[in-house]
Amino acid sequence: MNTPITSPIIIIALLAIVVCGAASCSSNPAPSGGEHETPNTSPAPSPSSADKYRGTLQSGFAAVGGETTGWILARPQSEGGDLEVDVTAVSRQATAFNGKPCVITGRVVDRRYVERGVVKVLRAEQIHPY
Repeated sequence: MNTPITSPIIIIALLAIVVCGAASCSSNPAPSGGEHETPNTSPAPSPSSADKYRGTLQSGFAAVGGETTGWILARPQSEGGDLEVDVTAVSRQATAFNGKPCVITGRVVDRRYVERGVVKVLRAEQIHPY
């Protein structure tokens, strides 16, 4: 039975749920894909030089929720291990060096993913043969 009191109560309850859901959203939304970058304040992972990283560039990598650039710079553990690479600024060069040893010049940033948490990502500015 639908009494005059229950209809307004249901409407108010539904509005409260919508308002609470909207309030729990971040006021500072992350970039598309649920990720957020901040400069890395910890020391760079490669001890050889501050802005240059050596290794073999490889594409085709996947991660939980699709939270990856899809590229890594494969490096020995002694040099900090594999490093995820954002090749957006150098996509043509990246394609040319896929599977090959190279030197990437860039800056390491902390990228915050929803599922993976904070991941160090090298934002490539230049790629050269090794």
